[in-house]
Amino acid sequence: MQLHFLGQAYSANRSLIKTVVSEHIACFRGQSYAIRVPTQIVKSQLSVRIRKYRGVSYIVETKAFSSE
Repeated sequence: MQLHFLGQAYSANRSLIKTVVSEHIACFRGQSYAIRVPTQIVKSQLSVRIRKYRGVSYIVETKAFSSE
C-alpha cells in the first residue's frame, strides 16, 4: 500500500518481529503485563537528509530496519 506524509510517498512496512515473553513485568494504568523481547537482533540503517524551510536548515532522519 502506498502512503503519503508531508508530500513524501512511502510504502507500509508490515514485517512481523517474532518475540518471546521475558521475566520482566510492567504496569500500565493498573494492569500488569509481561514485556516481550525480540528473538532476533534487528539492525537499523539510518538515512539523513538536510532540508531547508524559510531559511532554517534541519535534519530529516529515516530509519530502515532489517533482520538477520
